[in-house]
Amino acid sequence: MDCKDLYRTFIGWLLGALSFFITAVCSAEPVALSELVDRDLFSQIAPQPLQYDSDADLDNPISFRPAGGPFPSYLGGAYQIQFTAINDLDTASLVAEPGGSIVGRMLLQVAGGPEHKVLRQGELYPNAYPFSYGFYLNWPPGEKRTLTLIVQSDYFYAPMRFWLKERSSFEFLSRLELAVQWLCLGAGIALGFYNLIIFVASRRRMHLHYALFALCWVFGWAQMLQVPKDLLGWQSPALHWLGFLLLPITSALFYSHFLDLPRHLPRLYKLSIYNGLASVAVIPVSMLVPGTGVIFASVFTALMMALGFTAGVLRL
Repeated sequence: MDCKDLYRTFIGWLLGALSFFITAVCSAEPVALSELVDRDLFSQIAPQPLQYDSDADLDNPISFRPAGGPFPSYLGGAYQIQFTAINDLDTASLVAEPGGSIVGRMLLQVAGGPEHKVLRQGELYPNAYPFSYGFYLNWPPGEKRTLTLIVQSDYFYAPMRFWLKERSSFEFLSRLELAVQWLCLGAGIALGFYNLIIFVASRRRMHLHYALFALCWVFGWAQMLQVPKDLLGWQSPALHWLGFLLLPITSALFYSHFLDLPRHLPRLYKLSIYNGLASVAVIPVSMLVPGTGVIFASVFTALMMALGFTAGVLRL
């Protein structure tokens, strides 16, 4: 490493440390908790990128340090937000709710109370509430707390969000979301098995392909909604995008037979099958590097919908 590289490294560390210091100073000013409740704190407080050693104990917050590098991408990384607030509400039962994406690990440090606590959520830990991330807090009115949320993951599928909610509001909305989620998953399962039954009776492959499409859709969303973790106690990032990446081929097989594309639109039929096979081909990559799965699934399912729509219009 020459002098220029050493200089650039030093400047990067200096800027990172300065940014961390400014964030810490600004976040140390207490605000009224009522100003933060039901608002996305990631839009209110600038996150600070973090770095860590590959062999560090990532369950311990002291393993993380400020980074001067870029913000984490689809391929993972770590960052934190920190704020200090005084509870001016009439309740002590609060929930800090992260959301937006499945992540591997979230550590919430709570300082200022009777004891310094570190709460943990994420794919590596049991959910505090079924199928939802959430940190339950006992924060008496009039008391001040400093909360530091550290998010670390080998994959990020969407921008993270972070809300503070009253416990009753959190649990009501979680039950409502849970009902909608299971209604949608149940409809997908029903469609899948209904078409399997028709296939067994009629031997028409179109129904088999539609059943596979519906069940792949259910499997993909079940991974995103953490169903295996809560029902089976186990979930693997390698399976996050398997269902979605099987959609292009199962969809192409279905609408190709339904619209009789091999006879009427052979070129569109070939494009649809090639798109499905390409999606299948990248499955091993998405299993090894889950962060790539969201990119592949977005591209190939978008092409799937465009090809399917075009086929339907041309066969009217």
